[in-house]
Amino acid sequence: MREQMMLLLTNVLLGLLINFSLILAARSYPDALRRSMQIWAGAGMWIVAAWMLLGLRVVGLSALATISAIVAFGTSVAEYNRGMRLFIGKSAPLSSTVLVSAMFLAVGVCFSLIVRMDDVRGALVALLTAVIFAKLAQEIWTARAIAPISGTLMLVVVLALLLMQLIRSVHSLTFLPIA
Repeated sequence: MREQMMLLLTNVLLGLLINFSLILAARSYPDALRRSMQIWAGAGMWIVAAWMLLGLRVVGLSALATISAIVAFGTSVAEYNRGMRLFIGKSAPLSSTVLVSAMFLAVGVCFSLIVRMDDVRGALVALLTAVIFAKLAQEIWTARAIAPISGTLMLVVVLALLLMQLIRSVHSLTFLPIA
């Protein structure tokens, strides 16, 4: 348990440091890039929040912490996508993030409180995440002309994350324990 708490604390502190640094660095960039960088830093902060919320499960706030972590994670993924849309010059309404967060909240509440089905909840969270990563991959594909090397690298990473989420979704639905 101590190792898990140390890993959690390390991830939280590194996430805070990196995202605050990104916010500070964004101030020296042109407006078009600055706003994307700020959104990406905010998305990173949502991931930090998800880690912290998962840590609360240890103190007995299991269902509430799990649902909140799911929403924080979904919000983060949606914000990464919104930042990319803004970066490539497309509209990036906050309402899209709110909608995605609401979908993650619905999954969390339905399968944590109403019907306790952790495997189905995990599969649906992974499937929703995969859909968002697919949209993000599409946005990155469009943006590759702006930054070919980093765009290609980001595309490879997002496609790997997409594949990982699809595998997790299928695996969760087979009700096999994840090793």
